[in-house]
Amino acid sequence: MKVLVNAISLRVAGGRSVALNFLRALGQVGSGHTYYVLAPRNAGYEQLGSESVIIRVLPKNLSSLPARFLVDYYWVPRLVRDLRPDVIFSMGNIALPVRHKQLVLFHHPYAIYDDAEVWSRMNWRHRLYRRAWLKAFELSLPYASEIVTQTVTAKRRLEKKYALDPQRVRVVPNAVSIAQPVAASPGLPSLPERRPGERHLLCLTRYYVHKNVEVFLRVAELIRARKMGIRIITTIARDQGSGAAAFLKEIDDRRLHDIIVNIGPVAMADIPALYRAVDGMILPTLLESFSGTYVEAMYYGVPVFTSDRDFARDVCGDAAYYFDPLDPEAILETVERAFSDPQEMRRRVARGEEIVSAMPDWIEVARQYVALLEELAYG
Repeated sequence: MKVLVNAISLRVAGGRSVALNFLRALGQVGSGHTYYVLAPRNAGYEQLGSESVIIRVLPKNLSSLPARFLVDYYWVPRLVRDLRPDVIFSMGNIALPVRHKQLVLFHHPYAIYDDAEVWSRMNWRHRLYRRAWLKAFELSLPYASEIVTQTVTAKRRLEKKYALDPQRVRVVPNAVSIAQPVAASPGLPSLPERRPGERHLLCLTRYYVHKNVEVFLRVAELIRARKMGIRIITTIARDQGSGAAAFLKEIDDRRLHDIIVNIGPVAMADIPALYRAVDGMILPTLLESFSGTYVEAMYYGVPVFTSDRDFARDVCGDAAYYFDPLDPEAILETVERAFSDPQEMRRRVARGEEIVSAMPDWIEVARQYVALLEELAYG
């Protein structure tokens, strides 16, 4: 079988991680097929090439966002005609505009959640981009032979919103790359010295509007006013957009840097040491398709504090502590109540470890993707 894998749009964050892990696992799946991978430049794909995984990097003159129309409607369709693949695997949510057997991997929460709070926080450029993306997604749906989601919740929402035939939407549970526990490397940013009785909560994420990290500003002011022993560790960089820069500026302007401690991005190899250094993971996100951060925290035995939303409960079940992500009082109350009952916290941490142990690894996930591709190609 000859497979064309479209990963052009997957250059950062979770989407890139999924694509890279799938390609790494192919070597151990032993499918005997050939994969032609269309990939972004300088995003880690080049070194994954092999005899059966052929990487074709997007030309430099087509790497800009304005050139995306030319890529999707001219460059890629020409490659499809030249390669004549048996099936296409579009891993970036949007189906290629070609009449061909095509499996689309869906993992974009904006397409299935209409959260007014998230949209109200966007500037006009961001809002215009999101609206255009959603329209492109909707127009691409007729080109998708089948769509695969990572959770049952996403499947259900996708079917309902776009009136899709349930037989056309499959579920392949996600797997998360877990770095092996190692000693902290010299590159791990220094964490604040822990005061007696103090709790450190980690929010391990890039900046996105829907992550709702701005609520930490109000949470931190309450912590300061009440003299509570809580610090929030964030991992945001100023170059992650105007919202990121504004958030970090607010921390400085409100003199909250002693409560919200931003250490910047952390390398994957340093994540185990980082989790060992904190008392919990906190994520006040407003919408997700699947957050690998939940699974990482559960794997490393760290209690999870997160939003009381269906996407979070789908992944974490009864292992997490849930709060209203728009209510700073509720967030603090949930954290305080959790740490006041160590026995219940141990139960939830143990339950999280059970959930993670029952999840498939990337070899199994890759096998399931390959099986769907074979079914489409040969069916």
